[in-house]
Amino acid sequence: MLIYGKGASSLAVDLGISAEEGEQLVDKYYESKPKVRDFIETTHAKAKRDGYVETLQGNRRNLNEIWNKRTEADALRKTVNTTIQGTGAYFTNLSVILIQDYIDLRNLKSKLIMTVHDSIVLDTPQEEYEEMAKVMKYIMENLPIEWTKYNLNGKEITYPIEADVEIGWNYKDAVGFDLESIKTFKSLKGYIKFEKDKAKFADYEADDRISKEQMKAGIQAVENSIEAYRVME
Repeated sequence: MLIYGKGASSLAVDLGISAEEGEQLVDKYYESKPKVRDFIETTHAKAKRDGYVETLQGNRRNLNEIWNKRTEADALRKTVNTTIQGTGAYFTNLSVILIQDYIDLRNLKSKLIMTVHDSIVLDTPQEEYEEMAKVMKYIMENLPIEWTKYNLNGKEITYPIEADVEIGWNYKDAVGFDLESIKTFKSLKGYIKFEKDKAKFADYEADDRISKEQMKAGIQAVENSIEAYRVME
């Protein structure tokens, strides 16, 4: 959250620690990542000078309120947030266009449903899920954007973009996509339920409803019953 402008005081409240401890965490973070601090300071300085910020693809957000002392702090938070999240939104939107082009060109039945932040939700029939999982991941990780490329020691390098694939009967029940594992199950229903039943123990532990030992025991119990999940229709 620091990269988006959260200060030491807000961080301390979120983590339930003292303001002094929050300040120490912030200082430690920036000491280990000096270029992040430089990026934030440069972005702030440019916005104060010009009254706007731009995403990497050139979209501009006017921030004239940065010249007003009463609204300056809020405007400064928006500078870095806009630069990062606005650029990320461009990645997502371009991916949507290219994925839809792929579907249209091949007359597939899969349908793009919505985006959720930087996630793209696809409704796909079972006969197309394997193809679309591969295609969507490839498109999202290999966008044709020139400014993601740079020269390193005389060799052109593309800045790495990573995308994860999940599968589920609905957005809420999505689990990690592991094709090799999926093919050991008779149905997607069995695979999804197996992964969901394991995940719920991690959720219980995160909510302090069970101990780490109980979480491990619960997950192990589900894994011991994997054959029952594999034969589900």
